[in-house]
Amino acid sequence: YRDLGDDAGSAKAWHLLAHLDWTRGRLTQAEEAAKKARTLAKEAREPYWEANAIGLRCLIHYWGPWPLAEVESRCKEALEEAERNGILSLAATAYRVLARVAAQRGEREEAERYLDQATVIEGRIEDRIESLIQGTDHISRALIQLLDDDYRAAEQTLRTGYQELEAMGGQLPLANVAAMLARVRLLRGRTEDAEALTRTCERLAAPEQADAQVKWR
Repeated sequence: YRDLGDDAGSAKAWHLLAHLDWTRGRLTQAEEAAKKARTLAKEAREPYWEANAIGLRCLIHYWGPWPLAEVESRCKEALEEAERNGILSLAATAYRVLARVAAQRGEREEAERYLDQATVIEGRIEDRIESLIQGTDHISRALIQLLDDDYRAAEQTLRTGYQELEAMGGQLPLANVAAMLARVRLLRGRTEDAEALTRTCERLAAPEQADAQVKWR
């Protein structure tokens, strides 16, 4: 793409590489690739792909070896960018990551407020992938409850999400929901149920779905 002078094509290629590294747990490499994708998208004057790269960097920073304060700062910068360009998907991603940051700090009300804002924004996105949105929403809400030691609420949230995703046929997000539900059941002393859900995750997880592969093991 660079030899052809196609910065937009290069940005998309680097974004794909960043996403692949992220899903496989290679987070420092993913960060470098996402940074490159953003630079190229900006040079190509492609605000949508620049926003995708910014949102992906928010997710990479959350899962990677970066302090919460840095993750929070990255997400707030992303929100400003989303407002300047009117890109709803970026705003939703930033709010969702901010919800998880707040939950890790023990700020449940703030976390739920951020998550509610993300859910409202996602409802306005026309080309969203429903099963992925549902899976992410239930996992995020259950994580907030789990970090607040509200295991009963977390289980109910995940069971609802599991049933909805099963009806949709959303196999990849269902694997992650099953893994998290197994963890909650284990915390509640239901070891047999937890083992069965672990096996479900093992069956559903794609070979390259690194997070789910780690969780069921």
